[in-house]
Amino acid sequence: MTISRDKQRENTINELHKKRTSPKTLEIQGAKTARRTATLFHDCTVNGTYDAGRSKMKRERLFETKPKRKARYEKSLVESIPPTYKMKKGKLKVVKKRKS
Repeated sequence: MTISRDKQRENTINELHKKRTSPKTLEIQGAKTARRTATLFHDCTVNGTYDAGRSKMKRERLFETKPKRKARYEKSLVESIPPTYKMKKGKLKVVKKRKS
């Protein structure tokens, strides 16, 4: 099988411009990647690490110092009703903003 000079020249040029990774770089990349993955085990005797009572106590202590936060928190717990829309001139416009 013979290859024309043009094809041979094209292959040579392509090989020169190919990106090659040095073995040293591959070694460094291999050292950086983790060999093992961490797994999380759930211990049913402890019932996790989250303590609802403690977070509630911290929230109440925060509300004592910052009353505006308490109002914002209570407002976030109320489920809002979406506004009513009506078509006007081909566009949806808000007719009523409902407050709960």
